[in-house]
Amino acid sequence: MRSKRTVSRRRMKLELKSVRQQGHTLESIRIHIEPIIRKFPNAGVKRIRDWLALKQIFVSEHLIRQYTNKYHAAEVRRRKGRKLKRKKLWSPGVFDSVAVDQHDKWQQYGLYLHLGVEMFSGALLWIEPWWTNKNPRLILSYYLKSARQHGGIPLLTQSDPGSENNGIANAQTTMHQRLDPSLEGKLQHCWMRGHANIKPEIKWMQLRREFTRAFEDLFAVGTNYGWYDKHNCLQNYIFRWLAIPFLKANLDEYMQMYNRSLPRADKTKVLPRGRPEHILYHPERFGNARNFKILVSEEDFRYVETLYAPPDHPVFELVPPYFDMEIKANFEVLGRPEVNMDSFWATYLRLLDAFMRSGTRDEIQRSLALQVEREMSIENEYMDLLEGTEPERRAYCDVWQDGEGVVEEDWSGDSTDDGWSEGEEDRGDLMREVEDLTTRMIG
Repeated sequence: MRSKRTVSRRRMKLELKSVRQQGHTLESIRIHIEPIIRKFPNAGVKRIRDWLALKQIFVSEHLIRQYTNKYHAAEVRRRKGRKLKRKKLWSPGVFDSVAVDQHDKWQQYGLYLHLGVEMFSGALLWIEPWWTNKNPRLILSYYLKSARQHGGIPLLTQSDPGSENNGIANAQTTMHQRLDPSLEGKLQHCWMRGHANIKPEIKWMQLRREFTRAFEDLFAVGTNYGWYDKHNCLQNYIFRWLAIPFLKANLDEYMQMYNRSLPRADKTKVLPRGRPEHILYHPERFGNARNFKILVSEEDFRYVETLYAPPDHPVFELVPPYFDMEIKANFEVLGRPEVNMDSFWATYLRLLDAFMRSGTRDEIQRSLALQVEREMSIENEYMDLLEGTEPERRAYCDVWQDGEGVVEEDWSGDSTDDGWSEGEEDRGDLMREVEDLTTRMIG
């Protein structure tokens, strides 16, 4: 364990100034906080602090609370719903289970989301936007990308019942059976029936509270003014070409912030308290938690990828190749403008105008109409599930079974972080500095 003096010296060497050394005031933090509140209007005190820390701006929660109470009092009152629902999650260690789920709340814009979460640490493994979330090959590609990044697969995967998850179930089972032939005839995927896939639902609730409002308001501008109709082929493909990479970049930033943020102390929780990313990569530092990850070779990954999610499958095309070439050329003519909250619709309208003035407009629209029919068959593509018995699993239980795992009492509901005591913050300051320093040195 490093002393406070060692941590202090190394922080000075790396030019990492603490909260006190940065010395922010109500006036100096305005230029940093207002863009966050504008982009994430539902962010509370702790989440604002997490976003600031991602940019190496360290401010006390006390000062942020003063700022929000002074300049955004109405928003603070609205957030304090204090409605909680508790569920107890059983999980013996890291990569015991990975849960996945889809999100259709943005289908009015032609956008769909999919999420994967590691159950023990609570780390977000992926949040992916695309023009569908029903194709099993597409959903499997998210799982394989994450598994490659971590060098292995979990003991089990789980999801709601639905054929879109058959790809993950088949790949997970196939890789386990290739490593252990005794598992032949046994699925390594759990179907969580009766709204039992709780953990991803909690993450969706958090995402909607902390992230989506500003983007929904942004996209609503286009539909309200009649600039965008998802049933208009040309408008849909221009919007998709801009919106999905734009959303992906912002969701990646949200994941980074979430996985590196220290959750508040909670006496009702038994799972270790720490940054999800740290628990995920170093479970041994948190009460000697176990890592159940199954190491898998690239050969096995390529085998299931070729079998179930070949990279040349058309579901992986953001837009048709001929349209991609055309819109990239128009984007170059515009000077490759940065796509952000302020410029999104202006860029969209300029691209739409370029296509409407193009001599190939009618030909492109006819081709896109045929592409829509093709994508409907791609979206509804079915994959048979491997035959086998489903593993018995009790994801939620009422008591902690000592020696067999740990139980997390998690929450799902409307919550806030604006009324907590400063004592919660102080107890973790040294650990925060050590963890931040470790991350910086490793990086």
